Amino acid sequence: MGAHAPTEGRRLPLRSTAPAIAWGLALFASVVSVVLRQAVPFTVGGGAVDDKLYLRTATYLAEGAWLGPFDQYTLVKGPAYPAFIAAMYRAGIPLQTGEQLTHLVAAAAVALCVWTVLRRQVVALAAYVVLALDPTNFDTWASRATRDTWYASLTMLLLALVFLAVYAAVSRARLRWIVAYSLLAGVAGGAFVLCREEPMWIAPALCVVVVGLPVAVMLRWWFRKPRARPEARASLVAAARPLLAVGVILGLAFASSVAVSDENQHQYGAAVTSDLVYGSFGRMYADWRRVDGGVSSPADPITSAQRQAVYEVSPSARQLEPFLDPEGGCKSPTDAGFGFGSGIAPCRFPVWRGIRAAATDLGYFETGADAQRFFGQLDAEIESGCASGQLRCSPRLPTSMQSLQLFQLHPFAAFMRTWTWRTALSSGYFDLPPGHRSRIGTVELRATLDRILRGVPTTVPQAAARDAAFGTRTWPYRLLFSVYRPLLPALLLASVVGMCLPIVRPRWPQAALSVLSLAFGLGALTRIAFVALLTITAFRTGGLEVRYLLPAHTLLLAFAVVGTCQLVDAISARIAKRRGRASSTDAVAEAVMT
Repeated sequence: MGAHAPTEGRRLPLRSTAPAIAWGLALFASVVSVVLRQAVPFTVGGGAVDDKLYLRTATYLAEGAWLGPFDQYTLVKGPAYPAFIAAMYRAGIPLQTGEQLTHLVAAAAVALCVWTVLRRQVVALAAYVVLALDPTNFDTWASRATRDTWYASLTMLLLALVFLAVYAAVSRARLRWIVAYSLLAGVAGGAFVLCREEPMWIAPALCVVVVGLPVAVMLRWWFRKPRARPEARASLVAAARPLLAVGVILGLAFASSVAVSDENQHQYGAAVTSDLVYGSFGRMYADWRRVDGGVSSPADPITSAQRQAVYEVSPSARQLEPFLDPEGGCKSPTDAGFGFGSGIAPCRFPVWRGIRAAATDLGYFETGADAQRFFGQLDAEIESGCASGQLRCSPRLPTSMQSLQLFQLHPFAAFMRTWTWRTALSSGYFDLPPGHRSRIGTVELRATLDRILRGVPTTVPQAAARDAAFGTRTWPYRLLFSVYRPLLPALLLASVVGMCLPIVRPRWPQAALSVLSLAFGLGALTRIAFVALLTITAFRTGGLEVRYLLPAHTLLLAFAVVGTCQLVDAISARIAKRRGRASSTDAVAEAVMT
């Protein structure tokens, strides 16, 4: 009988089967997320400087023609997202599938952070599942060839890889792991810098990781009793490892920007990654906005009074006057754009586009060098007018900060309150792609999509049929939306507790994960703050706040997930400790009885 124990005795314990179940759920979530993303119909939105520009640029990249022939739009946007589109096309992968795979890699990187610190496989896999099924990857912005959804995933990936690199350095991992994580983080950093033209908003979150982890290690040593005196050589090696990781990351990110600038210089004569934000146009636009003349605002960035004042002192600006402010006013609503009849915007609204269009008509966009010279001369004339007193001007700030002269605390605080709350509740983030025919695109546009996109209908009837089919199978998306709306606030509450526990009662390495949680949370807040500044000082977002805030929502979900993992770990450790005490008590009692 002893050789044939009861069936219950041969069952695998739950603890041994849990990892297998978790791996199965992670694999299932990965497949489901890719299938759901593939089913989202490809829609067309934006004008010449949005979706169509990305596709145009990606087509030239895929064909080996760099960014294509030069015009006023060629260098408006960073090339990272078009390069990604081209890479997916050359690899034979549909764009939306490629974007979802990027998100899954980012989710896996966060899960790896959790496992590396806590060594709890099931908890890490649960974190991956929650992040993998993030519904923002299936909403209306995910249906377009626009960089925002991919950028949100890239942001989460960058922070997670930087954490892995620096944590490997401070925890004295093998050098090959430090270098490997640093190289991956550097590549992600280069893509991040070249994707959008505002990379500095992520700097506070990155600083939390780069500075916070070494500080946590120092505090661990400081509070250790007894505290051993470190050797000088060991201290130098310990300090050199994080510096090596950060150096590799910054070096790769910087090198990628330099490489793109050099290629643009070679191809077009403009050594910039974006000639809208950087170079002479960005500086000229910022200086024109600081000229005294009416109340400049996002709705009216360069007022009529500011334009007239600069026309008086700048021969270059006077060349633009017939296009921006012709005698008799704008000839048609098409010329005036959204500003027609309002008395606010100049002809060819918005004003930045109007200036560039006028320069194009004047022949100053034949090459990048021509554009840089013209706008550089215009800026020099504005600066001369400010210096001589012919123009009254506010103080000159760095180009990216000049719009801060319009900062107002009340609207900034109102935006922060509204959108922090809305982001935490996912209000407005989970909207299905629009079903109206205007998003299907024209016959001509659809016919060109097969040059750069895989698996996308190339005729209007095919696109309409796919859109109609999607409309009959939206229940999985709506189910996810209904689950994640209450899930995120609940996880946020748990994450705050989980993040604080290793800090209030210092525990290592759990405190390292608190650094990552803090970085994710701070990143979400700084993104909201950046979009707030953009909205109240630079240009009207026009109801596109959710689009620009997608990174904030993604980082907030990552914060919620990582902090909750910390809380689960703390509870599990407490339970295990109590069980250990109970086992010890039982052993003592048994010894006494015997």
